[in-house]
Amino acid sequence: MILVEMRCYYDVLGVEKTADLGELRKSYYKASLKWHPDKNPTDEATAKFQEIQEAYRVLSDVQERAWYDRHRDEILRGGQGGVNGEYKEERLDVFQFFSRSCFKNFDDGPKGFYTVFRKVFNDISAEERRACDYSSSSNSDEDDTTKHSNANGTASFPTFGHANSDYESVVRPFYVFWEGFVTRKSYSWVEPYDTRRMTSRIERRAAEAENRKAREAAKKERNEEIRQLVAFVHRRDKRVEAERVRLVAAAQHAHARNKEQAKKVRQKNAADLELAWDSELANGGLATQWADEMEKELARIEAELEGKKRLRVAPDNFTNAGASSTDSLDLKAADACSNSGDSRDASDDDSESGLYCVACNKHFASAAAMRNHEASKKHKKQADLLRLVLLEEERELATLAESDLQRDELFSDDEEKIKESQPQSETKLTKRAKKAERRRQRATEKLKEVDESQSVVTNQYQGNACDDAAVSATGVENVHPKKAKNPMPNTNAQTQDRNFVCLVCKNDFPSKNKLFGHIKETGHAVLKTNTSKTRKGKRN
Repeated sequence: MILVEMRCYYDVLGVEKTADLGELRKSYYKASLKWHPDKNPTDEATAKFQEIQEAYRVLSDVQERAWYDRHRDEILRGGQGGVNGEYKEERLDVFQFFSRSCFKNFDDGPKGFYTVFRKVFNDISAEERRACDYSSSSNSDEDDTTKHSNANGTASFPTFGHANSDYESVVRPFYVFWEGFVTRKSYSWVEPYDTRRMTSRIERRAAEAENRKAREAAKKERNEEIRQLVAFVHRRDKRVEAERVRLVAAAQHAHARNKEQAKKVRQKNAADLELAWDSELANGGLATQWADEMEKELARIEAELEGKKRLRVAPDNFTNAGASSTDSLDLKAADACSNSGDSRDASDDDSESGLYCVACNKHFASAAAMRNHEASKKHKKQADLLRLVLLEEERELATLAESDLQRDELFSDDEEKIKESQPQSETKLTKRAKKAERRRQRATEKLKEVDESQSVVTNQYQGNACDDAAVSATGVENVHPKKAKNPMPNTNAQTQDRNFVCLVCKNDFPSKNKLFGHIKETGHAVLKTNTSKTRKGKRN
């Protein structure tokens, strides 16, 4: 193998130190074409091609390029600089190993990757052990993180291992330890001041503070060098890459296995559920009850749909019926109320033929559905309301031919009876019932207006009669007390019968009751104007 002399990576690629990534990629492409082993099958060309690859790999990475720029001189010197002063530190210069030229292949050969870096980390471990033996008790300002030692006081450092070393037992412990490397050296030789020659306490404390800063800076620099070397090796270790591939494959296998197990569990649960359902159906358990209830619900829905269909086809004769059908509707409403009780079985034959509820305006597909409907509270409320409406209509017809007293007695008796049987809660009315209710309200308002007009006329007639009686008793009409000194009683007026005349048709009636009856029947009620002016005119 031919070892190429270490050169600057910028010189290898032929670019400036300020070159960007595009210029680096272009120079790497040209150099690769020139020194590719396929075109130049020589050892020298192969070594230069590997050097070009390493230079591009370092300079194309932002972090590695920054670290290379800071330590480029040390890497190029290869450990020949040393430390100024009388004492020269015994240390391995690790910068010479930040290059692809330090090893040949990734194997355990004499110049292999694992052989070279195994020796490097063994040398660093030996330095740290000697530093621990020399300054284990003299380094008082060392923190706890720097004291990695066993029971005998000597530090234990994991080995780098070989190409075929186990990852869990060798590779992983090695990187866990060395990625957090902290040197055991005291670095007392980097102290700029000798505190033994200082007599002033203030000066000695200030010098000790400066010496402590110098030691910490030297330790930090050494720790950074070793950690960067570990990172350089970790990125190129084939064992780490193989472990990463193995973990990805294991994760994929575990995912597939878990997915398959979940699928089997779902299939088993579905089979168990189906078996349990079949067992419930066979034994008549809860599943059978659910099935029966579902069938009943479906039958009820089908009956309602069939009733709505019949309702759309059949003509609505009930809403167009006249006053002659009032008795038949009243009988149907009464039958609907009575059928909800003990006479339900007797009405089965009639329900089979029609299966129609007059009160609720519904059709039914079966007698059972009709019976269930008749037993419901909604039907009872609707039947009571229909009966009330029919009675109101009948009362409106009767009031045109009967007297006020008879009409009031009939209305009060029927209304009290319906109010006692009608529930207090609100009932949802059908369209036919709403129309009948509006007709009843209009008729009631009309009757109230007639009653009010009749009461006004009655009061006026009574007032006039009283005035006429008073005038007849005195024989003087609106006479001042001073003018009527000797009033004479009019005995003929007291014994004379009065006739009552209708102001509209001018008919005479022998009594006041006959006159009021005539006014109620014919509607000849009028308002009587004030007669004070007339009497005043007569007086004048």
